[in-house]
Amino acid sequence: MMQYEGVIKFHSTRHSPELPGIDELRDLEHYRNKLFKLGWIGELEGIGYGNISSRIDSDKFIITCSQSQGLLDLEPQNYCTIIRFNIEKNEVSYDGLNEPSSEAMTHAAIYQACSEVNAIIHVHNKKIWESQSKDFAYTPIDAEYGSPALAYAIIDLFRHNNFEIKMDYSTEITSKKNRDIKKNIIIMNGHEDGVLAFGRNLEECFHCLKNSL
Repeated sequence: MMQYEGVIKFHSTRHSPELPGIDELRDLEHYRNKLFKLGWIGELEGIGYGNISSRIDSDKFIITCSQSQGLLDLEPQNYCTIIRFNIEKNEVSYDGLNEPSSEAMTHAAIYQACSEVNAIIHVHNKKIWESQSKDFAYTPIDAEYGSPALAYAIIDLFRHNNFEIKMDYSTEITSKKNRDIKKNIIIMNGHEDGVLAFGRNLEECFHCLKNSL
């Protein structure tokens, strides 16, 4: 049975009600809409799954808010900006009107672990999750979604894996060279069907997922 997100496992504090700017949300909404139509982000039986984020500063990033997965088109109030996070204390501070996605700490861990990563997509896709590809990294089965255990597990994966975050999209993404970008995938073993894709931008993340099917 698919395990969905919903319960926020970190302590969140609103710093201000300030919303992200329209320009900052343009790419996020473009790719989030594509993912929603594919069914990789969405809602089932009132419980949502999947989220998307983009770095705007070294320690700040915009992410979809909790309980927004079932909406086709998001408004600025459905996004918030993570301005501070502390994995050890399991704390997140944000700007916005609504709480961040329950996977905000997971995204934070990836941004902390790799300065080259500027975008992250978390989807549910059974085919990728069950592929058992040797090209993918895997988190431990006891590292549950949105938990500090998962955040630390992800940081550890970046210490021990040479992820491909240097792809050239000036050539066809279907070429053999560019298909290697699927290595920028983390399978969440403790979160059924949960898959993380990361890259220098959202385009890379999206094609990373598409090329992993």
